[in-house]
Amino acid sequence: MSHRFYKAVSLSVAWLLASSLTTSLVAQKASDKRESKKPTKTEFLKLKSDSSGKPLALQTAISRYTARSGKNQVTVDLVGVIHIGDKEYYQKLDKQFKNYDVVLYELVAPEGTVIDKDAVKKNTNPLRMLQAMPQQMLGLASQLENINYKAKNFVHADLTPSEISKKMKERGDSTLTVLLSTAADMIRQQNKQSQKKSATDGGDAMSELSSLFEMMNNPNKMKIVMAKQFVQSGALDAGLGKSLNQILIKDRNEEAMKELNRQMFAGHKKIAIFYGAAHMPDFEKRMKSDYGFKLKNQVWMDAWDLTKKVKAKSSDPSKLLLDMLKDLGG
Repeated sequence: MSHRFYKAVSLSVAWLLASSLTTSLVAQKASDKRESKKPTKTEFLKLKSDSSGKPLALQTAISRYTARSGKNQVTVDLVGVIHIGDKEYYQKLDKQFKNYDVVLYELVAPEGTVIDKDAVKKNTNPLRMLQAMPQQMLGLASQLENINYKAKNFVHADLTPSEISKKMKERGDSTLTVLLSTAADMIRQQNKQSQKKSATDGGDAMSELSSLFEMMNNPNKMKIVMAKQFVQSGALDAGLGKSLNQILIKDRNEEAMKELNRQMFAGHKKIAIFYGAAHMPDFEKRMKSDYGFKLKNQVWMDAWDLTKKVKAKSSDPSKLLLDMLKDLGG
């Protein structure tokens, strides 16, 4: 798959990130007026608050599923993760992974690629830079720099770039058709956000932009707003749009399920699927429909401590954003 395609996808994701930040400023006001409803679907991401409603932490879930019984019982944990979080969060996850026979992990890279923590820090890949921007602004740590991917029980369970390209071609897609479809998805998303905005007291565009840059200089406030937006957005994979959801979620999840099947056939009884939280709703559907797994319980982990005061590494977020976009366009 070409470097140009990765740039295009990176810019699309950057647009979605910026859009979600600006619309969250007005969406937050509207959501405060809505009554909370009991969720009908499994949650994989939630906001922990105290009795007064003050946000305490953004949490991800380790969701345990079981199938069969007795000696043949197989346990699969869906370990949903946020790719940037508190260092302590990844330390706890790293310790948890030692309890599994196999940990199936995500990584779109050529076959045989080994994640080296030191090399990750020097990586200038556009997608890596997109992750580094909020990481620096919010004073958070990187998943790739804090998880031991060289552990003996870690097994790669994802597509390679060439396999993603092959799947696109099989559907009759090219870089151009994907970009056009993604653009259409983004326009639809923007239209929906505009409709929501019109029903709120959101103010004009200049005041929203001013609020955005003010928030970018206040990492503590930004963490809370972003955490609320992540949770309030509904389906974790819905914001990607149909085209990116097919490429980034469904195609890759299908490959992970194939690896899960191979590991179960090999006799492993305790397996973890370690992927981004946005992948979890689709994983759950596949596990229930394809294998008859049932949700047994969930353990929640604090990914972002929203009570801890932090100072962002970058004192000029606008310059950081412009530098990133310059590199992406270069």
